[in-house]
Amino acid sequence: EFCTSTKGIDFDLTLTDKALSETISRLQKNSKANEAPKAEPNRAEPLVEAKPANPIKKREGSDYAVLFAFDEYDTRWPHLSNPQNDTRDIARELRDRYKFKEVAVKPNLTLAEFENVIREYQNRKFNVDDQLFFFFAGHGTANEYNNGFLVAKDSPGVFDKRSKGYFISLDELLAEIDQIPSKHIMLVFDA
Repeated sequence: EFCTSTKGIDFDLTLTDKALSETISRLQKNSKANEAPKAEPNRAEPLVEAKPANPIKKREGSDYAVLFAFDEYDTRWPHLSNPQNDTRDIARELRDRYKFKEVAVKPNLTLAEFENVIREYQNRKFNVDDQLFFFFAGHGTANEYNNGFLVAKDSPGVFDKRSKGYFISLDELLAEIDQIPSKHIMLVFDA
């Protein structure tokens, strides 16, 4: 038995006993005669039967997205030209093509505003099959240990031990994301 998937539909392809027996017999005869197998016109029974397998169950949950775009900063971090355009394009695709129930675009948030958005999602109710997608676009930096940080609108212009608390720590962000009551969360960083 052979199973495959085509355009989201599973099929079981089963070689019928009679067809298998006839094919083996024909191949044995032909190999003895050193001839290539001959096609049999108007075969009464097909060599292979295709029958639908168990249909793929449609997921019941809803899709949500939060897109953060940081391209303007209050300090020395240079202006970026793509985050706003990228999040706008991604939002359109998620709504139009993928039919997301909710897409929130959050441009140029301060650290406190960013933390409030994460807390908001920690306090939301999600169904078992709901999915949550986070996208972050903007500047990023790292400390001497290669720990990553995202730069908020009001993050200081210099990253050092004293200013570390004014950046979005990826380690802390992942710990906060783990507190969101959704089983399916995807994070994408363009930083």
